[in-house]
Amino acid sequence: MPGQSYGVLQKSCVLFLVAALLGLVPAAYADPPDPTWWVKRKLRDEKLSLLPDALQIRVDLERALEARTEPELRDALMDLNQRIGRLNSRVTDGPPTTLAPVDVEDVVRRWRNS
Repeated sequence: MPGQSYGVLQKSCVLFLVAALLGLVPAAYADPPDPTWWVKRKLRDEKLSLLPDALQIRVDLERALEARTEPELRDALMDLNQRIGRLNSRVTDGPPTTLAPVDVEDVVRRWRNS
């Protein structure tokens, strides 16, 4: 009977929503579909950013300070200094950068003390 199958479907949806609210269903299944999911996945997989270079470099500096080891921190800072040098030497789209290359030894010293 058509009325019965609709009732079963309705009950299933209600049970699913209750389970989601109680945390029994992974959030990926409980959230409504995001129409831009494929763009976000591509950006994440390709490690791309929508931020202008001058802003992205500040984000990357904060990430570098989250390094777990000193060699990892030094490598990240050296890479960052090269990128800052390239960015400061050319005209780019977006806001101008005000970052100077970082003093690696000073940052490492502060990182150790924190």
